[in-house]
Amino acid sequence: MSKTLQVLEQLGQNANLQAQTNITDYLATVELENELNTAIIDKDVFFLEQSLNVRSNIVCAIGVPTEDDEFEIKQIDFKAFSNG
Repeated sequence: MSKTLQVLEQLGQNANLQAQTNITDYLATVELENELNTAIIDKDVFFLEQSLNVRSNIVCAIGVPTEDDEFEIKQIDFKAFSNG
C-alpha cells in the first residue's frame, strides 16, 4: 500500500506526469499490481479507495452552542464544494 501512496503522491507533485502518455510511461517503471495501474490510468477512484481502504467522503460537524449552553450538531455536505 505504501508504494501505491508514493506513486499517487508522485503523480500529484510532478507536473510532467499530467499527460496520459507520461502517466502510462511512469507506471511502467514502478512495481505496482496491474489492477492498480489500470485503476490509476482509468481514474477509477472507487477501486483505489477500496484497495487503500480509505474514504473520500469526509464529514465535518460543527458544535454550535444554543441558548442553554448545550451543543447542537450541524452537518455540512462538502460534496457541493468538491469536484466529485
